[in-house]
Amino acid sequence: TALGWEVVRVEELKPARRRAYHEVPMMVEHSWYEDEGELRMQELVDRERRRARVVINPVALRRLTEAGHRPDLP
Repeated sequence: TALGWEVVRVEELKPARRRAYHEVPMMVEHSWYEDEGELRMQELVDRERRRARVVINPVALRRLTEAGHRPDLP
C-alpha cells in the first residue's frame, strides 16, 4: 500500500450465489450513493479548479529550476 505492507488472513471462502430479493435494495442503494458521491466530488473539484486563482512567483520558480537545486535541502 502507499503506507507499506498489508497482510490479510483469509478465514473462509464462500461459493458465489444469487442474492435473495431482500438483500438487493441495500446493495443497489450503496452502489448508487458511491457513484453519486464520486460524481458530486468530481463536479466540486472541477468547479473549484475553475475558480482557483494561480499566481506564479518568478523568483521562486527560477530558484526551483536552477541546476543542482534539491527541494529537500534548505
